[in-house]
Amino acid sequence: MSRPPAQLAARLRALALPGVYVEVAEPARRGEVLKLIEAATARDSRGRCTAAGCRDLHILLYGGNAGAAAAVKLARELRKLNLSVVLTVQVDNASASDAAIPPNVA
Repeated sequence: MSRPPAQLAARLRALALPGVYVEVAEPARRGEVLKLIEAATARDSRGRCTAAGCRDLHILLYGGNAGAAAAVKLARELRKLNLSVVLTVQVDNASASDAAIPPNVA
């Protein structure tokens, strides 16, 4: 049986929503996810958005346990890139240091 985050991703993919990309990654792969988002946002060397779709980007992060802490950490890293996060969902966050959600999360 797959884990809840993978189940949610499968349901979102099944909706076949236009312009929606869903990825599942283990918390240890947070750096890879950051690189994926950076590539998708087409930023120049100064961190400015160069792609038209970049301004229309809506990032949602979710995770459970260690994945919840990784979602908050990733949101902080995205803030450094001036990227907004529409929503973070943390289920059973195991890290007390991630109690404060960064201000780039709506």
